[in-house]
Amino acid sequence: MAAPVCSIGEQIGLPLVMIEVPFHVFLRLGLGNGSYLNWDIYLKNNGIKVDDNQYRQLYHFDKETSKAAGYLRPLTRPEMLALEYNAVGVALEGSG
Repeated sequence: MAAPVCSIGEQIGLPLVMIEVPFHVFLRLGLGNGSYLNWDIYLKNNGIKVDDNQYRQLYHFDKETSKAAGYLRPLTRPEMLALEYNAVGVALEGSG
């Protein structure tokens, strides 16, 4: 789960944030002066060389949709927790 990873990053001083695209989240490491490195375990090479335009192509949305839906921006702590709690709820429901 990404929220605990972000919390660990916060504790040791790594600027990690969770980023959302349609039905998917990944981590982004801030490298300073506006540059960043995407880290996505579900993509080839951990998605390290995948930029925002490639995410738009992979998940079929444009810049306007991205802005309107809030995709490709760092999630707030409450948003991260909401996604995590939802995932736990789905898993619990699936297990009966």
